[in-house]
Amino acid sequence: NNKGLKARKESTMSRIEMVVRLLTAPWILLGPMNIFKVAFINRGSPIAQYIVVEPAETCQAACKIARMWAILFWGLQTIVSIGIYKKNFDRSIAASAKLIVGSILIIAYFENVVKIPVAIAGCIELCCALFLGAQNLFYLFQTAKSILRKYGPIAFFVHWICYFATIATFYTLLGQQIDVASYIIRVPILGNKMASTLAHLDTSQGLARLSVAWSLAFATAPLRLITDVLFTLLLAYFLPKSKIKTK
Repeated sequence: NNKGLKARKESTMSRIEMVVRLLTAPWILLGPMNIFKVAFINRGSPIAQYIVVEPAETCQAACKIARMWAILFWGLQTIVSIGIYKKNFDRSIAASAKLIVGSILIIAYFENVVKIPVAIAGCIELCCALFLGAQNLFYLFQTAKSILRKYGPIAFFVHWICYFATIATFYTLLGQQIDVASYIIRVPILGNKMASTLAHLDTSQGLARLSVAWSLAFATAPLRLITDVLFTLLLAYFLPKSKIKTK
């Protein structure tokens, strides 16, 4: 069942990729054509009246900076489209590029700079961004599952060892009458409150000392997370491959 579900998901992702490539392909043709028109012909085309509002039909021909930005836009769109079509472009970057272009085209429509065909192209770009983002999330999820299967048992073992070692360390320090509050007060945000609370507690009693040690261990969880990750990576590196469960 799991294999069948995975196969269906992979098939869905393949179809989405095909749709994105089909929707992206026109830019590969339109890009070089418009670069040539802007750079060498430099006059309005017969179909411009259906794409942009009347002032924009002629203003680009009279403005060098506008032509520069037009060439830059068409050139980047061509490069991104070729990368997507050849499947050698990072999906998250491609999705970001599509999101930006689609948003700009739709904003230009609402600002009465371009007409409906350009707004439709903007919507298509946003759809491509959504599809590419969905693909990226799917493959990231698959990678995360693979990492969890491979390193999960080690991470679980390391986490609880570090957790109980932290409680034991704080318990021991509190029993030795070491001024833990002077160190805790340096912790951002919660340091002052924890130090003042600790100063009013009698940590000479075992249960009270254990409660304080547990509270300190809980408060230092973000720092311990870094330790968990480092020790997990070290153990995964040095342990023989056969000792790591991958299934």
